[in-house]
Amino acid sequence: MDLELSVPGWQVRFLTERRRRRAGHDFCRLHADEWPIMPRVTVPTAQPPDALDAAPSAVLPDTGFLRQPQVLRFVPISKSTLWRRVRARTFPEPVKLSERVTVWRAEDIRRWIQTQGTAQGSATS
Repeated sequence: MDLELSVPGWQVRFLTERRRRRAGHDFCRLHADEWPIMPRVTVPTAQPPDALDAAPSAVLPDTGFLRQPQVLRFVPISKSTLWRRVRARTFPEPVKLSERVTVWRAEDIRRWIQTQGTAQGSATS
């Protein structure tokens, strides 16, 4: 106890480090009378060329099924708008594979995208 009081600021630092360990974050922020607990280290962010080749490309398949996140990659609308258009029958109907699995046919999505392009082109002509 005498050692803690004889060294000014030591007890405050000890409690701060303890609090940080318990919280599990805020390691690099410095306060008025503290020293850094962890040094700042720069990490290179460049990815190796192999990682770029492994990234999936966004290509609409010719056949098969697409889940909702996959459909939304090709159609620039929100989830709410997607379901609103399904209810209004202006977007292809989904297929229920099971109670919790809903998919769309890739052929239907491809056909819908093509008709959207022609519908906009004829409306502006």
